[in-house]
Amino acid sequence: MPSGKVLDEMRRASGALAAVEDAEAARSVEFAKWWLDPAIPTKVKTFMTITARVQALADRCPTWRPNYAVITNAAAFAGVSVQDIKPGGKYFDTFADMLVGMKKGSETESREEACTTAKKNYGEASGR
Repeated sequence: MPSGKVLDEMRRASGALAAVEDAEAARSVEFAKWWLDPAIPTKVKTFMTITARVQALADRCPTWRPNYAVITNAAAFAGVSVQDIKPGGKYFDTFADMLVGMKKGSETESREEACTTAKKNYGEASGR
C-alpha cells in the first residue's frame, strides 16, 4: 500500500487531471452551443472553421503552400463576403475568436503532423 505522502500526491495528480478534463468538456459544450445557435447559419460556421484551420495550419507549417481556393469555395458556398469578416463586419468578432482558438489548438501538433494534415485535407497550391 502506498504511503500517505504517495497517496496525497496521487490524489493531487488525479484532481489536476479531472480539472483538465472538466475544462475540455466545458469547451466542447460551448462549441456545441455555438454550433447549434441559429444566429449564425451553419454554412457560415463551416466556412469559419475551414478558414481558421487552413490559416492555423499555414502558420504551423511554413513549407506548405495553402490552396486558398478551398477558402474561396467555402466562402461562396456560405454566402460570406470579405466585408462580413473584416473589422466591423457582421461575422468579424466570431471569426477572429475562431482564428485564435484554432491557432491555439494547432500548437499541440508537431510541425510534421500539421504539414501532413494540411496537404492531405486541404491540398496545396499549384505552381509558384
